Amino acid sequence: MLNSHTKLRAIGLSLVAAIAISAAPPAYDSFEEGLPAHWQPERQGTIGIDTTHAKHGARCLRWDWCSGDNMMVSQRIGNVRRMGGYGGTYSKATFGIWLYMEKPVEGQLRLEFRAKGKPTGWFDFPLDFTGWRRAHLKYSFRSEFTGKVSADVDTIAFRAPEAVPSGTTFIDLVVYNGLMDYRQQWLPRKRNASSVRDGGTEASIRQPPTAAEREATRTIWQRLVPTSSGIEGQVVADLERKAAALGITPGGNSPTAVPVVKNPGFYSEFGLEMGSPAKPAKLMLEIARAFHRSDSPPQRERLAALFLAFSDHLHNQGMAADSGFVWNWYGGRDFAEATLLMAGVLRQGDRLVREAAYFNYNWKADTIFQTATRTSMDDFHIDTRYRLYGALMQASPEGKVRWLRAFSRHLSEKILLEKGDGFKPDGSAFHHGFHYFAYANYSLNSLTHIVSLLGNTPFAISAEAYSRLKRVLLAMRFYCNQNDLPLPLCGRHPHTQAFSAGKLLAIAQASGQGLDRDLIAAYLRFHPEQRDEKRFVDADLRPEPSPEGNLALSYAGLMAHRRDHWLAVVKGYSSYVTHGETYANNNRFGRYLSNGYLDILASGTPVTRRSSGCVEAGWDWNRLDGTTVIYLPPEKLVAPSKGTEMLRSDQTFVGGLSHRKRNGIFVMRIHGAKHHNPSFRAEKTYFLFDNRIICLGTGIVNDDTEHATHTNLFQKHLGEQEAPQGIVVDGQAAHQVPMKRTLDPERAHALLDTQGTGYIIPTGQLVNVARKNQKFREQHDKKELEGLFATAWIDHGKAPSAATYEYAVLVNTSPTRLAALAEAMESSDTAFYQVLQRDSVAHIVWDEDSRSLGCVFLEPVPIPPRKTEITGRVRRWWPPKATDSPLVSPLTQPIIAVERPCLAMIQQGPGHSAILSIADPDLNMIDGLSQPRELTVTLAGEWTSASPNPSTRVRVDDNAPVTHITVVCHQGRTVEMTLRKAR
Repeated sequence: MLNSHTKLRAIGLSLVAAIAISAAPPAYDSFEEGLPAHWQPERQGTIGIDTTHAKHGARCLRWDWCSGDNMMVSQRIGNVRRMGGYGGTYSKATFGIWLYMEKPVEGQLRLEFRAKGKPTGWFDFPLDFTGWRRAHLKYSFRSEFTGKVSADVDTIAFRAPEAVPSGTTFIDLVVYNGLMDYRQQWLPRKRNASSVRDGGTEASIRQPPTAAEREATRTIWQRLVPTSSGIEGQVVADLERKAAALGITPGGNSPTAVPVVKNPGFYSEFGLEMGSPAKPAKLMLEIARAFHRSDSPPQRERLAALFLAFSDHLHNQGMAADSGFVWNWYGGRDFAEATLLMAGVLRQGDRLVREAAYFNYNWKADTIFQTATRTSMDDFHIDTRYRLYGALMQASPEGKVRWLRAFSRHLSEKILLEKGDGFKPDGSAFHHGFHYFAYANYSLNSLTHIVSLLGNTPFAISAEAYSRLKRVLLAMRFYCNQNDLPLPLCGRHPHTQAFSAGKLLAIAQASGQGLDRDLIAAYLRFHPEQRDEKRFVDADLRPEPSPEGNLALSYAGLMAHRRDHWLAVVKGYSSYVTHGETYANNNRFGRYLSNGYLDILASGTPVTRRSSGCVEAGWDWNRLDGTTVIYLPPEKLVAPSKGTEMLRSDQTFVGGLSHRKRNGIFVMRIHGAKHHNPSFRAEKTYFLFDNRIICLGTGIVNDDTEHATHTNLFQKHLGEQEAPQGIVVDGQAAHQVPMKRTLDPERAHALLDTQGTGYIIPTGQLVNVARKNQKFREQHDKKELEGLFATAWIDHGKAPSAATYEYAVLVNTSPTRLAALAEAMESSDTAFYQVLQRDSVAHIVWDEDSRSLGCVFLEPVPIPPRKTEITGRVRRWWPPKATDSPLVSPLTQPIIAVERPCLAMIQQGPGHSAILSIADPDLNMIDGLSQPRELTVTLAGEWTSASPNPSTRVRVDDNAPVTHITVVCHQGRTVEMTLRKAR
């Protein structure tokens, strides 16, 4: 099969046979020391050293070939399966080479890797280009070689094109076995005839531009381009001097210019210091900005010539369409902005078509003419901006309008995507498979700027897309306090994240209907110093008060609850949302960050994470408030993976219900990961009523007989060693350090932490309290840190079987108030809450102050017989008569049956009414999309709906005094209704 491609002339064979293969072959060849003996052409005199082109140093190899010529390189390639890089595995053994063509030829160079004369693998390198081009191919792991390259390779055969009479190819920087990230490989391909589409085929896209659209293209350009203010002549001279230091001179081909490569790190293993385009691109952007600031034609002429010299050099270095030299993502930002700003100069220099083609190749700008099917926060942060630039770089006004129409539509579609990463309907913002604030925060900085550029023009995003972004932004400001992000939402960036409010203002100005009042009010809370600005005063806009209420983000496995100045969040994970993210050097101990972490930020002016007791130095990653964990030493808690770890569960019943946007319920089922401890299970629920949070746990089980299982109450930093903050234990202040107490399980206990959060723990639970100087590994696992902390936890012992817990959290309370509530809990007649059921079927809690009943049904519940015994009391399954009151109470729980696991809260309303909320946090994902499905909940008695909803059916049973309420559950949303008792 290979004979026609592998025949060698007799002279070539004899030459190869005469060459001894070195016992220690070179790792690379760059020809700086002359022509290596192990490079032998079939025809003598056809190879030599050249100094007119070089990718490394000042020399390369020149091969003047004729049709079908062969050149043999006697070289072993070593271990083709070696790995390194991120996590020890991302970089793979790779062959690399650069070729230069002074003029393109049709045909391809074949590189064949042989062992003892037999080919094991090969690839073809098309020669239809000018300038430098690269090839970097993995030897194994999804290799793009044809065949399977063997570790026994001893010869690499170069074969010239058969159908081309002759040609010259320059070769440099040949690496026989380097380590390159598997995502950066490149197999050369034949160049496409066209790299940029014409601009869509739909009639709506190709309609003639309107006058408003033409004007809008100029408006958007003016919003982007620096204004002309004049620059000193020295600025131009300094830029020319910097360019000369890189070997760039205007008007020539800059033969001494510093070469650039796509992956400098690939060569550092061999001590080669190669440069990337970063430095020239940075200088190009400085030149472009100076060009637009200058108001002097001679200055602008010099700057334009300097820019074009850089552009020609980088194009010659391989930064061309279809070249494999992609320079985008973070590294390509300076280059992209510089190219846009100098589009006019490039057009005048007859280079715009060339650079627009490379721009499109880099950023895939013409994908705007496709229907959006996927996105990411990185895409919004980086690529989206440059797709807009691609539209603005179109040569004709008609082209700009077509592209901007497509861009606006495509961006709106991306913002509204539900599947995969992106902005979810509930306000969650996904990246890497979970709600990732860090990525969303910076991506929205970029995206809201883009939206503002398009705002109040015919190219503005759709109203639906604007509404989605607004929901996401208002959710962000709700679950941060004030700017600080709660630790369970940190992703791989613990102790560092904060909300930046500028994006609220940016998008508020693009609503299309004047300033968006909600977003401006939110912005001014973060920046009250701007409240007296004329634009805000004239519109009667004032800062919002600190947000209050309850927010359920079931996509994120998150609930946020706010009153006054404080915030409480609870976080879980499921099969739909990962626990967070661990990297090789980040968040190495973050295993439990989503195990029901109840994080309360309530201290400081303004409130901060640190003031609320969350401090990295000495932080025990086992001791996360509200979590149920197997307490492990650092060497066992650290992520077992050397690379990335993003845990999912096989559980789907995780999420929350928000009742009247004031109170809420959150549920999480824990099932330990396979490579951690799959025997670890628990059912955890949280009932959030005003400042009261009732925490229940059942079914806590695992087979770890070496380490105890704990449910953590709190971990709070105590401040400085000289004056540590105090806590309160059963009415007694505790200031001493160290301190360790195991409290009497036969008594109830009341604790108060450093930020005024109280904890009431009923009898029958083993509570431990400690104050000490903790030592623990910091999140990178580089060193041990220490700090003073107070901690408290419920000890379930080792290898628990069906363990449970119950405690109440009282936010923003005082020692006196806590003592009074603890005393009130001694009698059901005065208790502020009651647990009516806590087992594997349901967790049901009554809250006295709000007259609300919260229900987590963990299993389907059939309609019971007429009297059912629950937790020692008789519950009537029919409501009292009209003259009786109340309709909702611990003794008259009207919800008697559910067809599948769900959440419900019912609250006594005025007169003979009740307010019912129902949610199924299981998103019911199919192929990445939440699918709607009906849920029927049965209430005792006859009820009618006072708030008709076409997606809700209320039906009184013909055969029993019960009412069946059927709702459509979708996307984790809470369905709310007001009911009236019929009789």
